[in-house]
Parts: sequence; structure tokens; C-alpha cells
Amino acid sequence: MDRTAWIVVTLCTIGLVLLFQQSAKDAEKRQRFLAEQEKNRVIEERATGDGEADSQTEEEAVETAPEPDPNVAVASEDTLRLETDEAIFQFTQLGGGIATVTLKNHRAFPDGQVVINEHGEAPIGAFASRSELNEQPLTFAFSPGPEGGMVFKATNEGGIEVTKTYTPTEDPYTLDLQVELTNNSGVNHSSNDYYLHTGALAYLHQREMPLYLTYNWCDDGDADKEAVNWFDGGGFIFKKPPRETLDGQGEAMQWAGASNQFYTSLVAPMEVGPGRFWSKRTPVTLADAPDAPENEFKALYGALSMPEVILPNAQSASYRYQLYTGPRELKRLDGLGHDWKKVMHYDDMPIFGGMFGLIPLLATSLLKLMIWLAGIVKNWGVAILIITCLIRIVIWPLHAKSTATMKRMSKLAPKMNELKEKHADDPQKMQQETMKLYRDYGVNPLGGCLPVFLQLPIFLSFYKMLQSAVELRDKEFLWVKDLSMPDAIYHFENFSLFGVSSINLMPLLMAATMILQMKIGPKAGDKMQQRIFLFMPLIFLFICYNFASALALYWTGQNIFSIGQTWWMNRRPEPELVKRPTKPRMTLEDLQKARQGGGAGSNKKSKKRQPRTGG
Repeated sequence: MDRTAWIVVTLCTIGLVLLFQQSAKDAEKRQRFLAEQEKNRVIEERATGDGEADSQTEEEAVETAPEPDPNVAVASEDTLRLETDEAIFQFTQLGGGIATVTLKNHRAFPDGQVVINEHGEAPIGAFASRSELNEQPLTFAFSPGPEGGMVFKATNEGGIEVTKTYTPTEDPYTLDLQVELTNNSGVNHSSNDYYLHTGALAYLHQREMPLYLTYNWCDDGDADKEAVNWFDGGGFIFKKPPRETLDGQGEAMQWAGASNQFYTSLVAPMEVGPGRFWSKRTPVTLADAPDAPENEFKALYGALSMPEVILPNAQSASYRYQLYTGPRELKRLDGLGHDWKKVMHYDDMPIFGGMFGLIPLLATSLLKLMIWLAGIVKNWGVAILIITCLIRIVIWPLHAKSTATMKRMSKLAPKMNELKEKHADDPQKMQQETMKLYRDYGVNPLGGCLPVFLQLPIFLSFYKMLQSAVELRDKEFLWVKDLSMPDAIYHFENFSLFGVSSINLMPLLMAATMILQMKIGPKAGDKMQQRIFLFMPLIFLFICYNFASALALYWTGQNIFSIGQTWWMNRRPEPELVKRPTKPRMTLEDLQKARQGGGAGSNKKSKKRQPRTGG
């Protein structure tokens, strides 16, 4: 490796190290800032509280639930439970909503079952104000509802009677909610400060990336989201302070709710109209990281506004919603309507976006194909490899043409080196002669890159689909225990370097097959370019190391298939490098003769086609 190559490699390595060190320092500063902010808030609350609160120490302060209404009978937990084939909805009279939803067939980390709204500040369906949940939520009276549903009824301090009716649907994760407001206050009532709590989602495990935990909303078919680290503020150039609340509004709000990597809790009004939403986050302790520092992990919760309520005295108004609390399964969400399928967010790849709808189309098609194949072969890893082979077969002609182009370019290398030596002092002349050399021998310098560009949207679609494919959870393949997680075969204790704290075998195989593919493939470009390309496996290894092992399985499979293609192409006769015959250039004298000949011909034609003059 020459001096220039070593300088480039050294600078890149130093840049990466400095970037990660700065990111770690920024994260530590944010955590200290948030902890200090929380501490100051507690001190201020105590300073402004009554004498009893002032006398309490920090260790003695505990959260106390509001006193239940003595006039309301308290039902048992079994009575307030609604169970379907896939979920257990546990209701509560405090707030008249869904306290938790246990997904019976989905495993949590490190054990147990996935529970939605486990870290919620209020039950799903509870009333919330503009920016805060009610400090003392209403205690509702309970009665069994129609079709095995639940009915909750209470009257607030303003004399508004609230009746909530929850009814199960054909989908085991979906409930219908009807909210009826009756004005018994004796005066007319109006308010635009009625919100419904949409539920809370937290990290599934300590290795889950912050970009997976999001609050989502859809306005007139346009779905958007903000990740949990949005509240940290930050910024690359212009630093922003931490934020407490995410606020938004739309002219046709279809739904809103929180999501993590594989699950979601959504609230959708049956009548779409103008609406608002807000979201906050709260610290949580994860089961697989009980000793983690405070504020390290978060849960997101929020609320969706109801339409503006205008109630004359003794009048009622009714509002209907659908609640979904379950896995982010594309087929299921697509069938339920409300544009809930857009919570998959297949069109928000960083930098690339949706590639004009290409990535969502490919991601959806690949997911459907994977589910169909897995149903036939009974193994999700095998289904991924079959899809990989099908993709490689489709682009086989392009790969063959690319290999032939790269071989011809490698044969042109000696001539190109001669041009570089001959025109070392004139880069423009060297560029002109190089392009002329390509034209003379019929070589397209971009021909070898075409398959890479065609594979890019497929790779991005596979990545986007696999990172949220709940169907892959707990699915095994060879030594991989869970295709939706990294295939760690060994964990280091008390050691982490750039986020690496385990040995993940599948990404290492991916990088090894990429290196082997480059070794047996034709060499194009100069030595400096070839050395730079050797860093591609390391870059992909760094990017994919902690991603789902299913993605590394796909990339490893396509590398092995490509190695087989290259081996077969190498056994074929080498393409000949033949210089194209040059076309004789037309001289100025030939051009003048051609013009004169054309002019004479046109005069003769004009004489033959003279119009008649009567007679």
C-alpha cells in the first residue's frame, strides 16, 4: 500500500474514532442534563407544595393513586378482563380504559409475554388534557356490555356524563370504542380540550435502537413519525435544547399512536376530521437491564384529540373509534383499514426516502413472498435464501454483462497506465484520451456498476422490511435462535467497543464472503481504487453487525450465489479486446459536394412539379 493509501486509511480511521467518542460524550451530557432537569423539577414541586410535602425527604416521596370514589363499586380483575385468541385486555375503572394488553403468543425479553402499555401513564382510552394527563382521573362504574364488551360510566366535575363502551371485533387485537358525552350541567358546554390516551410503548430490550421507538400519526394519507431521541434535541450544526412535548395537528387525522420495533398501539377515529395530538416520554427499567442508569431507557406515550365538543344543556354527542394494540403485521393492518399499514413506514429510508415509491413496493412484495414461501418450506431462513436465489437469477444477464465489462477493463489497464505516464502533467488531456480509449474498444466504464445500482433498492427494501418483520421473531435457522435479532454466539462481560459486546457469526460470514467475492472477481481500476474497494466488506460489517441476522443471511446468501456465478463465468472463454474500426471523417470538400448535389436535385424536382396554369 503506497503513502497516499495509508494517509486515506489513517484519516478515515481517526475520523470514525473521533465521531464515536464525540457521540458518546454528547449522549453522556444529555443524560446528565436530563437527570439534573428532573432533579430540579422535583425540588421545585416540593418547594411550592404544602407543609406535609415539604417535610418529606426524597427517599420518602412516593406516588399515590387518587382515592377511589366511595359511591362506585369496585369490580374484580377477572371481571375487568376481556380475552381473545391472541390477547388479554385488562381494564381498569380508574380512567375507564385498558390498563394493559398482554400478547399471549409473543415472547418478551428475557422471558414472559409482551405487554403493551405496561409503562403507560394512563390506561388506553383515558381522557387527557392538552399537555398533561388528568391529575386525578375519574373512577368509572363498570357494567357488562353487549357482545362480551365493557361499559364504563362516570360524571366529571363539570356535570358531563361520560359513557365508554368497548366492544371486541373479529380481529383479536382490535376493539371498537364508543364515547358518549351527555351534558347534565344545567348550562351549555363547549370544549376543544378532550383527548384520548393512545397507549405507551417502550424498548423491547436493551439493544433496541432508538430509531425503532417512535410516536406516529397519519394526516390525510401522509404518515409521519418522530423517534424517542427527537426529545434529546441535539443537531449536527445548530444545537437544539431537549424537548418535553411533541405537538402536532392535521386537517384529516386518521390515527395516532406509539410503536417500537415490532409492536404498536393505535387509535383511529371512525370519522376523519381536523385533529391534534401530543406525545411525551418517561423513564423505564427494562427486564434485561435492571441495573441500567436512570433515564437510559424510555417509553413513549401520547394522546389524540377528539372533535370540538359543543353540547347544549341536556343534549348528548357520540364519537366512535377503533383501537389496535398488537404486532406490526402488514397483512393484518392492511386488512383493518384506516391506512394503518403505513405505520410500517417503508418509505422513510434515511437519505433515499422511498425512491419514488419503489422501496415500499419492493418491501411489501418481498414480505408477502417471504410469508408465502415460509408457509411452503416451513422455515423462514430457507425462505430468505430462496428469495435471494430468485433475485440473483433475475439479474443474471446484467451480472454476466458486468463481469465481461470488468474483464475487458482489466485488459485495458496497461494502455491506461501508459496514458497516465504520457499525460501526467495534463489531466484534461489524459481524461480525453481515456474516454477515447473507451470508445475505440467499446467499453462502458459504468457497465460494471449497473448490477450494484440495481441491487441497492432491493437491499434497502430487504433491510427496511426485515428490521420490523415481527413474523421473524423467535424463528430459528441453523445456529440462529431468532432471525429478528443479532445471532450472538458469545457475549463479553463488562466489555463494549463501538457498541460491539458480542460475537455475531452471520455478519462475519457476510464480510468473509464479500472479500472472497472480490478476490475471485475481475479487477478493475488502478491499485488505489482496488484497495479502497477492499474496505467495503468492513463498512458493511460495521453497518450490519448489530442488525437482524436475517439481513446478514440474505447478504451472505447472495454473496455465495455471486461467487458461484463468477466461478462459472471464469470458466468461459475470455472476452476479446478488439479495437473498433474508425469511421472516416467527412472533409470540408465532401460536405460542399453533398450540399451542391442536394441543391441540384431539389431544383430538378421543383421544375418537374410546376403547377398547371389553366387552359
